[in-house]
Amino acid sequence: MSLENQNKYYDEHAERTGKEIVARFGKTHESASTDERKEFKWMLEFVKKNNRQNVAKKISEIWVYMTDRFSRTGVGGMGIAEELREKYGVALYSLAQPTNVKEESGVFSQNMQFLMSNYENKLRRKRMIDGMTAKFEKGEWVTKPPQGYSVIKNKKERKIVVNEEGKKIRQAFIWKAEGMKNDEIIKRLRAMGLKMYKQQLTKIFKKPFYCGLINHGLLDGRIVQGNHEPMISPELFLKVNEIYQNTTGYGVSHERENKYLPLKVYAKCKVCGQPFTGYARKKKTKKTILVNYYYKCRTTGCRCNKNADSLHLVFKDLLAKYKVKDNLIPVVYYKLANAYNEASKASVEQVPLLKAQLTEIEKKLENIEEKYYALGQMSRETFEKFQMKYQTERSEISKLLAESAASISTLNEQVHEAVQYCSKVFQIWDSSEIGVKDLLQKLIFPEGIEYNRENDTFRPLKTNFIFELISRQIRVSDENKKGINHTFDDLSPAAEREGFEPPDL
Repeated sequence: MSLENQNKYYDEHAERTGKEIVARFGKTHESASTDERKEFKWMLEFVKKNNRQNVAKKISEIWVYMTDRFSRTGVGGMGIAEELREKYGVALYSLAQPTNVKEESGVFSQNMQFLMSNYENKLRRKRMIDGMTAKFEKGEWVTKPPQGYSVIKNKKERKIVVNEEGKKIRQAFIWKAEGMKNDEIIKRLRAMGLKMYKQQLTKIFKKPFYCGLINHGLLDGRIVQGNHEPMISPELFLKVNEIYQNTTGYGVSHERENKYLPLKVYAKCKVCGQPFTGYARKKKTKKTILVNYYYKCRTTGCRCNKNADSLHLVFKDLLAKYKVKDNLIPVVYYKLANAYNEASKASVEQVPLLKAQLTEIEKKLENIEEKYYALGQMSRETFEKFQMKYQTERSEISKLLAESAASISTLNEQVHEAVQYCSKVFQIWDSSEIGVKDLLQKLIFPEGIEYNRENDTFRPLKTNFIFELISRQIRVSDENKKGINHTFDDLSPAAEREGFEPPDL
């Protein structure tokens, strides 16, 4: 029943009875399953206010086409109708279900209509939920898809595909997997024309929908393979969320990054072990307002408080230990390449085995899919059991495969690039924006640094393997001006790789 048709019936009823329609409500499509609808509340306020006043024309009836148009809340609707009758002298009248509420039998009949409307509403809701659950179990997403997806309808077919906005979100996942901070990702997304907020981005990173999976409250905690287009691979999703959960201070909100305090949260106090926070102190002069920045630990009474500029100088002293002088680049490169090759040998040898295992798992998945979908030789329960098992194994193998780092074909170039990078690490950190500084800090010292206020020094909690080797070579080279050393002998006892030659330097 459209609103237009309902109004038509009201006009005809007014003409037959000679009654006047004072006002009309319900111009918006609001469900009667709740009594908190805007138009409904406005109508009640209008009726009560009108009948409280000393006016000649008091409202005597509220018309609805059927009782369930007034309310489907059952007891709630009965209570509102009773209040209108007893307190304001207003009767609820249904054109399609007329009752005389001046008599007890009419009130009883109308109350039964309220209860039946509520019952039918619950049945309708149950059928809807059962239908939605069945769709979800088949991998069909029936509600509005998350940001980055569009629904395309072609006759009876409904597809959920990645749109242009989704392509930018995909890039955000890649940046996050590379270790980039959310603030820097948001900055880049906005430069690409996609407005994003920190909480919004965090929620996106947590949604398995983007890697092709479906989770919904109607599935009672189960995860189902979706039929929609995956935006990213399951491996990338796992990597992003592993990075997120391993981030220092996970679950604790922090202020936006401050370009004047790049070591905030990253650096820790040696005494109490808490990450540094930061603050600004303003000083007003005759000409201007000076702003000085400071770091301090979060433990009350620890009294670790340090001027930001002074602490940055201490950090630069630490970076200086990893700066390769130009005359040492060939020597450091030569030693580093051999050491890195030996250290990554086991990982490289593991790659073919992992690839073979991955191929085998893919065959098993194809086999059970054929038995279930094409041949009907497998029950749904058995299929879901093995599908989840094989998908888990595939994710674990893919993760190990990604961690098997060294690619022999590009090792020569990568090591040379790392050594060249270390020849100017100090300048890069000093001149970069906050996002690059943060990436560089995590690259060299992945677990952060610890500040000792007694001797005013930083100590890395862990140093990247390559940078640790470079640091050792620099120390020995400084001690021995001739450049003769055996620092890497214990790290690379094997002979040089066949075909290995240093690049032209």
